[in-house]
Amino acid sequence: MLPGDLSISGKRCLRVTCEAKAVGGPHRLVFGWKPAPRGGYRLDEKEVLIAQDRWIPLDMYFKIDPAQDCYLRIDDYYENGATPSTLQIRRIEVAELAADNSQ
Repeated sequence: MLPGDLSISGKRCLRVTCEAKAVGGPHRLVFGWKPAPRGGYRLDEKEVLIAQDRWIPLDMYFKIDPAQDCYLRIDDYYENGATPSTLQIRRIEVAELAADNSQ
């Protein structure tokens, strides 16, 4: 869980990087920051289609409310006809960038 930080003005800027590949069929990934502890709606999200059997670098930026406790959730949806198939993710990194005061 990433705790809220009331000292940040504007939006909180988060960066998620990783590598992913799909073996046997395409997968749709949804990276979303959800409010803690229960989740519910997403504070911000990005969707990516992984359809290759080689490592694909992903680099995503999110802007969320800095006062909100939150966590990163990754949902994997296989595309039609993609079973059985496997999704692999490696080298996940989460970083907080300098505050964005543009709201």
